[in-house]
Amino acid sequence: IGELQTNGQKSAEFGEKLASHGAKYQESLVNSMKGLIENGISNMNYVKETTAKSIDEVTKTMESAQARTAAAASQN
Repeated sequence: IGELQTNGQKSAEFGEKLASHGAKYQESLVNSMKGLIENGISNMNYVKETTAKSIDEVTKTMESAQARTAAAASQN
């Protein structure tokens, strides 16, 4: 009976450790996923801002070129 009690106690301790490690693993996984999502959103915002700046620069360049073309045409 003593041996069964010892084995039962060891099994219970193992179960508690397993549950504890499982909870830590789950928490770690959740934090990792949260970090990946935040990083992805940050990257998308960067691309959005960079694209908007590039479009603005292209628009200004085209407007400047059109103004120069119009000025040259009016001088002729």
